[in-house]
Amino acid sequence: MPRFYARIKTVKMAPKFVVHFVWLEFEPTNKAEKAWSNGELPVACGHFKYGDSGTAKETNMFSHTMYCVKSKTASTFEMYPRKGEVWALFKGWDVGWSSDADNHRDFEYEVVQVVSDFTAGTGIIAMPLVKIKGFVSLFMQSKEATPYVIPQDNILRFSHLVPHHMMRGTEREGIPDGALELDPAALPLNLEEAFASVVPEISSVKGKEFDTKCAGKGSMRAGEAAKEKNIEHSTPPAVEDTDDEEADDLVQGEFQCPDSEFYEFSELRLLRKFKSGQVWAIYSDVDKFPNFYALINNVDPKNNIVKARWLDVCPLGEEEKRLVKEDRTVGCGTFKVAVGRDGNITYTDTESFSHPVLARPTGRRNEYEIIPVPGDIWAIYKNWRAGWTAQDFKNCEYELVEILAHTDKSIQVQLLRKVDGHTAVFRRDGAVKTISKDEYPKFSHQVPCFHLTNEKGGKLRGHLELDPYSLPDAFLST
Repeated sequence: MPRFYARIKTVKMAPKFVVHFVWLEFEPTNKAEKAWSNGELPVACGHFKYGDSGTAKETNMFSHTMYCVKSKTASTFEMYPRKGEVWALFKGWDVGWSSDADNHRDFEYEVVQVVSDFTAGTGIIAMPLVKIKGFVSLFMQSKEATPYVIPQDNILRFSHLVPHHMMRGTEREGIPDGALELDPAALPLNLEEAFASVVPEISSVKGKEFDTKCAGKGSMRAGEAAKEKNIEHSTPPAVEDTDDEEADDLVQGEFQCPDSEFYEFSELRLLRKFKSGQVWAIYSDVDKFPNFYALINNVDPKNNIVKARWLDVCPLGEEEKRLVKEDRTVGCGTFKVAVGRDGNITYTDTESFSHPVLARPTGRRNEYEIIPVPGDIWAIYKNWRAGWTAQDFKNCEYELVEILAHTDKSIQVQLLRKVDGHTAVFRRDGAVKTISKDEYPKFSHQVPCFHLTNEKGGKLRGHLELDPYSLPDAFLST
């Protein structure tokens, strides 16, 4: 059943289709949930945190998109049944199953449609569904039953979401208006035995007033959620936040990035380039740019595994503190190696990594400073100012600069301009800017570069080719 969750990071269509994702692991918040988790019983709703990374070369393993809310107090995602969705419940469920988990793994189910969103202290109102006789997986609201409340402390009773499609009643004879066709892949194999069937009355063809109110938009199927569009920074409708302006913080990248012309930047990320003790930039799931950092702990070439620990930003100024509080990325500053289980990450490939970075130890234990140094190329937020809102970041433009000089109080940069007719070739423009220390949040992320010499018969000597995967969309059009 579809109870495992993964957060999509990138979708690459060429040269071969591959989906990069991060598993979401259940994070118990009370004794009952901890006992349930320790018994390795299935969990489909509650709080979830980032786990290991993975890749998929086809979509068969995915069932449907899920609505989630990013927690404001922790690095977790909350997933609970929503109004209009269809869920399977564990039949005969009891929280005490966790004390004898091995004898409670042969599950039976009942199916409900959610009538109200989950609220703390109230729980969820659900309406029982029954199978319609003569159809493979067509269900309707039970005429004999009434909605009932599933209390908050019974939330583990929910087994999994079942994708559905609401019928209009005009598809063929015998299908009532408002009936729901459920995804057979999310139901038991023995449908006829698992669910009692009913024959709908003729009067039910038009449906009841309650039916219309309860029939929500339903869950989008995986295929419907990922239309064949070559777009970057696409915010999935299945990801929500508690603040509408913050919803765009959670981004799935679905894009086709153009290839570089002269230098193969993927060579930077070959497994043999990874060494224990290095700090690497990792593509973030906030804006797709390499502004997450991790310290490499172990490299296993035989099994193609890289183990690392996250570097968490140590905010020094008021603006950095505000950005961290709002879950914004901070591209440069002071960072500390994350502690505890949550800090560990394991990768089975190197596609999530961008490039190694110069991280200087500060002298304090497990603490590093990552600051732009002369020769680096960085993307900076154009017209940035302290206090930028979520909408400012959403609509921001970027400038590309080369670092010229760095002092304790400021950094001097030179603007870069794109060379016409090339995908990602840039030249120095001549304009020089000074960025003071209190403006360091202006730096978004470092961009890997290659110095051109004899390419195009030497016509591009002195120019720079930048890694397309680190460039904002506006710079990638030729």
